Amino acid sequence: FGLPDAFAVGVVLVACCPGGTASNIVSFLARADVPLSVLMTTCSTAGAVALTPVLTKLLAGTLVPVDALEMLWSTAQIVLLPVLLGALFNSRFPRSTQRVARYTPAGAVLMVAV
Repeated sequence: FGLPDAFAVGVVLVACCPGGTASNIVSFLARADVPLSVLMTTCSTAGAVALTPVLTKLLAGTLVPVDALEMLWSTAQIVLLPVLLGALFNSRFPRSTQRVARYTPAGAVLMVAV
């Protein structure tokens, strides 16, 4: 399409990244099938941890240097680490997690907004 390299790489990255929490919120507001939306978001996010570095390397690696392993590691830290920590805290400290849980929706909204 004749895009400058920086724009082309940006398009590749946006195309490789899955839909996020906002799609679940919109599904809820539209009274759509929220469990299906959450399932699809979960599947695409889990797949994106491995596929985003690979696809970025394949599709943008000729335009800019891409370290797929480093990208995989940083993506895993951003996506998987919070989920694993949350599951660990929930299993080890259920009462504490329950007390904090009443505040987490507001925190989640703030994080999505930022």
